[in-house]
Amino acid sequence: MSKKKIAVIGLRNHALRHIQMLSSIPGIELKVVYYPFDVESSEFPVTMDFESVRSCDGVVISSPTPTHMEYLELLNDYNGYILLEKPAVSTLEQITIIKNWSNEKKSRIHVNFNLPFSSIYKVFNSLIQNKKLGKLIAVDIATSHGLAFKPHYRESWRHKAGKSGGVLETVGIHYINLLL
Repeated sequence: MSKKKIAVIGLRNHALRHIQMLSSIPGIELKVVYYPFDVESSEFPVTMDFESVRSCDGVVISSPTPTHMEYLELLNDYNGYILLEKPAVSTLEQITIIKNWSNEKKSRIHVNFNLPFSSIYKVFNSLIQNKKLGKLIAVDIATSHGLAFKPHYRESWRHKAGKSGGVLETVGIHYINLLL
């Protein structure tokens, strides 16, 4: 059986987690890591050639959120599967574009939300579905991590006005997904 060839778009942060995980899965070949900037050296097959991405069986888009739509458009006629890091896009206009895509095309794109696989979520969902909690009238969520305290945060796309929806986009979107 031949290995499935996978491309990852992105090289740092969460993309690096995907790269490391994919590199360790039997039956998967990390064929290329597309990164649009010069990289001095890497233990991974980094390229600036986007055509090499299109030759793979599957693609993971794990680049900054404001670039997601650009990559989806570059993969417009791609027939493989796409794992798209959350949130899928950044604007209502982009949502409208995706809504108008064919169901067949949308069926090959999976947006990566991880909380539905959480054991805590499964317990609460069961309690709610079986009406053991009564009527749900409010949800109060507190979440945090130290990203804003890291020195590089102020220079990242997540901090720049107009490039990010802030905490609601990077973390809160998981909870919005759960409520849907």
